[in-house]
Amino acid sequence: MRKAAHDVAKAVGLGGPQVYERNAGLLSGGMRRRLSIAISVLGAPRVLLLDEPTTGLDPSTRYEIWGLLGAFATDERAVIITTHMMIEADTLCDRIAIIAEGNLKVVATQQHLKNKYGSGYTLQLNLVRSSQAHQDMAMEFVRKHINEDAKLDHKQAKTLHISLPRTQSIGKVFKAMFSPERTVEGGINQFLLQQSSLEDVFITLG
Repeated sequence: MRKAAHDVAKAVGLGGPQVYERNAGLLSGGMRRRLSIAISVLGAPRVLLLDEPTTGLDPSTRYEIWGLLGAFATDERAVIITTHMMIEADTLCDRIAIIAEGNLKVVATQQHLKNKYGSGYTLQLNLVRSSQAHQDMAMEFVRKHINEDAKLDHKQAKTLHISLPRTQSIGKVFKAMFSPERTVEGGINQFLLQQSSLEDVFITLG
């Protein structure tokens, strides 16, 4: 049992003598969270329940614990997490249940939730120049080659943030963005396409 405890402590980053032999009350918040996770996986439980596992932790420690939890989730072990951070759910979970006002709204994969309840896509365009003329060129290009319902959300220097509907064909976006006309006709230097986040889905359902 002692060897198993030491192996688990090492796996969560508590294996060194400077930490492993210290009183739990003297550990930092991040180390205490690692200790809690280590205790929970002792005995290799088939089901692991974690409530807000990384709340209040600094980003570096949070990412490390996410990596550990991802490693613990196997075909032989189910890991169930409650969290209010949608990025945590998106990173760790294969299926997500959203509860709002005490009611279970939906249970599905991330992609299904984004496809069905997301607001759509955001297309970021970096322009050759930041003038109004180049902005008009880019918007005309997008509406002509991608979607006539594209809407300009806002502009930051030479970058345009454009909303595309949920039904947008991704293939059509890439076809337009990789065409020679992108620079000549649209004055577009670079682009980035993002789907709506789980945060958007949660706001819609909540």
